[in-house]
Amino acid sequence: MAAIRVAPLVGRAGAAYTFVYVSDVVRMIVAALEAESSGGTFFVGHPEPVTPRRLLETVRQSIGRRGTFVPVPMPVTWCLAQVCDVFGRATHRPALLNRWRYAELAAEGFVCRVDRMRDRLGVAASIDLPTGIAKTAEWYREKGWL
Repeated sequence: MAAIRVAPLVGRAGAAYTFVYVSDVVRMIVAALEAESSGGTFFVGHPEPVTPRRLLETVRQSIGRRGTFVPVPMPVTWCLAQVCDVFGRATHRPALLNRWRYAELAAEGFVCRVDRMRDRLGVAASIDLPTGIAKTAEWYREKGWL
């Protein structure tokens, strides 16, 4: 989607999400396994929330593409989700958009507090979004998928 000239920007504009790069996840799992007793549940993620627009802009920058984002109003997204839901059931194939995905897109976001992982286990995500997306894009290029 980020490669096309005019891409839809779907979801709440102010929504924010927690992302994390896989090597940071591995470091955090190792830290949790090596801890004597961590006691509790920990969210794994980078402490800086990311908006949908920033995510798409970062992906575009990493793959060297430019273009325009067209915000899709939430009522239009809802209608498309209903249509895709019916289509997915009829074809027995999951659709990119459905009522469950719409619920995620309509939410204010999914931002996790990652301070407990840092405070109790002494580990925090160190790879920011631009670096993680750039590494991911490079991997896709190496595999011939991009």
